[in-house]
Amino acid sequence: MIKPAAITSRLISKCAPANNHLKSMNFIFWLLILIVLVTGCSSSKVAPNITLPKRDLTLSNKPSPNTLAPTNSAPTAIQSAQTEAGPALATQAITMAFKGKNCLNNQCGKLTITSVAFTEFKEFSAFIDLSLATMASLDSNSVPPYRGLASLGDYFEETASPGKDVVLEAKVLRNSPTIVVIALSSYIFSGGANGQSSTQYLNWLPDFNRLATLRSIVIPERMPQFIEVLKQAHQNWLMQNRDAMGNVAQFSKQWPFKPNYNVAIMQQGLQVSYDPYTIAPKSFGEPKIFISYAQVEDIMRPEFLRIANGL
Repeated sequence: MIKPAAITSRLISKCAPANNHLKSMNFIFWLLILIVLVTGCSSSKVAPNITLPKRDLTLSNKPSPNTLAPTNSAPTAIQSAQTEAGPALATQAITMAFKGKNCLNNQCGKLTITSVAFTEFKEFSAFIDLSLATMASLDSNSVPPYRGLASLGDYFEETASPGKDVVLEAKVLRNSPTIVVIALSSYIFSGGANGQSSTQYLNWLPDFNRLATLRSIVIPERMPQFIEVLKQAHQNWLMQNRDAMGNVAQFSKQWPFKPNYNVAIMQQGLQVSYDPYTIAPKSFGEPKIFISYAQVEDIMRPEFLRIANGL
């Protein structure tokens, strides 16, 4: 499927490390063009106490006072719950549903979307909209004929095959004045025994209006050390699930460790999410491996470690 794979490294940065399970680099070219159209050509906001690589795309210099909500959406009341050290950024929930016109024996295609908009940040909300829409396609080698969720819905109604089921979700995992983490998830069923699912993360720094990649937060020459920490965390994950695996050694041989750059910057540590069939069979779903900040305090950039910890 076309998806933001470690989306902060695939959609945002041409220089970020490539995920092992990415299928095509052609997609990056057209999507970067679309991002430029959405965000404009404004220069990056200068951060007084943190330096991030220029490859982290600056979405905008100023927040927009307008709420971004695709057409056909049904926003709920603005949420402003307190999280971490300060107030959460105000959001609006978005729900959208579409039904394909090509039905067979009362079986019609279904597209269900649950997303979120940040009411004071129009450009970032538009980026979420665009990024989530790209995850609706299984074809990674062509440019989808839609730009955003509303146009995706129109396209789906006209082209969806009977029985096709697509579920897209943008979920806020972390919401603070200094860092926001979004999980973009997709489930696509086009027939057969099982559908395909995927989760990709967005890590956004509201103060600087930047998206952070793994390469942004790790000291460059220490990336190999991070991979080793991830490998050890993978071993811990194997032992935690050994009852379901049976012979762990045989399981590891059949499903070996693979590096992954799809990282969510959570309050207690880094969460790494793998697609099904990457390091485990379908029955394990989307394996998630956790790395505490204590394990990477000498690997992450100090200024970013403070932000990640909510300090």
